[in-house]
Amino acid sequence: MRLAFNALRILSLLLLIAAGIFWVRSYLINDWYSIATADGEVDLGSVRGGIYYISKTNPADGSAKINANPGYHAVAIDSSAKAALLTSSSFAGFEYGYVGFFGVRIWTLKIPYWVLMTLFLLMLVGPPLLRINRRQRRRRNGQCVACGYQLTGNVSGICSECGSTLSNAIPPVP
Repeated sequence: MRLAFNALRILSLLLLIAAGIFWVRSYLINDWYSIATADGEVDLGSVRGGIYYISKTNPADGSAKINANPGYHAVAIDSSAKAALLTSSSFAGFEYGYVGFFGVRIWTLKIPYWVLMTLFLLMLVGPPLLRINRRQRRRRNGQCVACGYQLTGNVSGICSECGSTLSNAIPPVP
């Protein structure tokens, strides 16, 4: 179990570093990957501090069609021109947009990199902080730090449940 938690912490550290690199890169280069679907196209990209999901859907009657351009694309950002992405509402870096014309529907969703980095940071430092908090709470309540067994009345200095020494247990406050 501990091995799985350590692997998760290493993975979250690597994801944290990768998200930071992509965050900086998103202000220099627009990266996106397009997949052609049966009824349109789906794009996933890294643009201006966030990850964009864009869904383009053709009308059912076939009266209009999206020019699908599947594959990986990278475009350098011109600092003098500000690229406009379809956005109808935004808050704290999150953006959402929808437009429909000639039966074609385009949905966009942006998740900012700061959210991903916060999530990965919590995955990295959360378990050790919870473990420290649990140990302090057990000491304060007069329990064995290792297993949580109540040590009220124990004078041997050894936990009768798990066998660990009790040198660091604090008697409970009445």
